[in-house]
Amino acid sequence: MSRQSEAERKDFIQQVAEQTMKSVDEITTAGMDPTQKVTEITEKLALAVAAEAEQIEARRIAKEKTTAANDTLDKAYEKASAFVELLAGLLGKKHPLVLSLRALRK
Repeated sequence: MSRQSEAERKDFIQQVAEQTMKSVDEITTAGMDPTQKVTEITEKLALAVAAEAEQIEARRIAKEKTTAANDTLDKAYEKASAFVELLAGLLGKKHPLVLSLRALRK
């Protein structure tokens, strides 16, 4: 059995439900009420679609959080670099602390 795409699987479920309900009288006459099974598969489809929407939203939020974290890190790095340069101005660029701090960037 080949693996169907997500869209194909969703369409299959929807088509099974729709076509079954078009023949509900014939199926019922044959001895089975398909309504419960159709309801079950359409409810599961709805749950899957809702879960997928939640995943998409979670990915969007994660991307925003990653961007915010990276921006904040960049700003902190810039401030730390500026602070090292301030110390170099105060203590001199050959001061051991300044040399040590500058070496951290390499």
